[in-house]
Amino acid sequence: IILPIAMFRFDLKAKFIYISGFILVLFVIIFGKFRKISLDSFDSVNFSISDIYLLLDFGSVFESFLKVLMYVPDKVDYLYGATLFKIFLYPIPRELMPSKPESISVIVSKELWNLPGVTMNPGLIGEFYFNFGLFMHPFLFLFILLFFMTFKFFINNFNDLYSKLFITGFFSMTAFNLMRGYTSDVLLNLIVLFIVLFFLKKLLRVRI
Repeated sequence: IILPIAMFRFDLKAKFIYISGFILVLFVIIFGKFRKISLDSFDSVNFSISDIYLLLDFGSVFESFLKVLMYVPDKVDYLYGATLFKIFLYPIPRELMPSKPESISVIVSKELWNLPGVTMNPGLIGEFYFNFGLFMHPFLFLFILLFFMTFKFFINNFNDLYSKLFITGFFSMTAFNLMRGYTSDVLLNLIVLFIVLFFLKKLLRVRI
């Protein structure tokens, strides 16, 4: 919260932003090392990416991520982009479209945890692996590229300080939620963001 405000208010240099980000990540890693995670059943699994999730202490997200790696596609087939396609169908009520794909959290809960009615998220990387396996990399790259292009679009089209602070905070929180959540509500969130910024821009033109 503080860093975006300082960035736009005091015109900070990029070097300061990078150093601050590095210190923040380092703090999260050290802090995560001293917290408990119940991963006894996954001691035999060793992946470099799993070490990152462990250090960041994402708890159940990490366990769901490991289940995806262990059981897909041997026990459960790939989703072939179904949960990503849901991004465009999210605003449509399921009563009007019964065939609408489930969210990745619901699928993981049912198929891998056998816990219907509960949501268990495997994180962004886990969702892309569940959809495409080891061929996920170009799709993941395009998704992240579109995410940053959308951020740049909003920043360039809303020039006032309050809107830039709101946009930066929104995309920062969305990026964090994607790492431990799922993609299907991103489009709806962007629509809400656009509506909020539209009215904020109108209000800033009114002198009180």
